[in-house]
Amino acid sequence: MTDLIGAEGRALWLVALLLMLAAGLATALIAATRGGLPPRR
Repeated sequence: MTDLIGAEGRALWLVALLLMLAAGLATALIAATRGGLPPRR
């Protein structure tokens, strides 16, 4: 278990966070292009 907390664990967390951010941005862009949500700017 200690090995997962090392560099590999950090890499997995970074990849997971990047995937979450990418999914959020993709859904936001799709919703914005479809006109489902008004632009927040």
